[in-house]
Amino acid sequence: MTRAIVYVDSAEEQVAYLIARFGPQGAWSVREQRVATLDNGASVERASLQTSQGDVEVEFRDATPASISLTGEVTEVERTGTMDDVMERAAAFAAANPPHHPGSLARFPVPVEHYGVAVGVPFPILAVDALGRRGLFAPPRMAVVSWDTCEPVGAREFEDFDPDNWPPRRLSDWPAPQAARLTHEQLQATIQRFSACWSRVIDAWFKDRDWRDDVVFADAREALRWRGVLDPEAMQGVYRQMNQRFDAWVQALASAR
Repeated sequence: MTRAIVYVDSAEEQVAYLIARFGPQGAWSVREQRVATLDNGASVERASLQTSQGDVEVEFRDATPASISLTGEVTEVERTGTMDDVMERAAAFAAANPPHHPGSLARFPVPVEHYGVAVGVPFPILAVDALGRRGLFAPPRMAVVSWDTCEPVGAREFEDFDPDNWPPRRLSDWPAPQAARLTHEQLQATIQRFSACWSRVIDAWFKDRDWRDDVVFADAREALRWRGVLDPEAMQGVYRQMNQRFDAWVQALASAR
């Protein structure tokens, strides 16, 4: 049986991975769980699972080395809410700095050029068209937020946005078809797992774009997978448009090894 190697930063992220991957709790069960030591001395957690897809072996490894505080306590990095923090700050800034459409929907951050260590949060519009179809329309604007502090930096219009040609082009139905099929529990877990993986990918971009290791390869693959579930294909094109160099870099990481 093949053992999947999964990198996590916290117990919350571990649970989020299991629910996102194998369904709501109750759809799978842990048959055996044990701690093992790798050749390099690192401790890993191995779990044997019974799932609807059959028996599965998962090995959880630390994505980020745990730090030890002055009191001797080992602290974990909690990343499952990172996207929520960034998107909420961006949404508050955008709403306070018009023009801002009331149907604007904050989506996932992407590093932006010419702003230092900052990300852009696009705001596609959720609305009903003339035919009564609920859908997602191309974002007129993005809010720019510091990746380090979540402090707003500014706002930018998309280059292809034409205020004289309203509404913007319709991207797709909403929610995305794959996301619509998820239970509430699995949807929340998928967002949490994506948040953790995507935040580590963005960290790697700002830290050293030539840096490579097994964690960033795995995170890039899984983040793109979950983003493809959470957002429709047309929205993936918006992310590419926001920073083509970053997109090419992530795609290269995801296809490595």
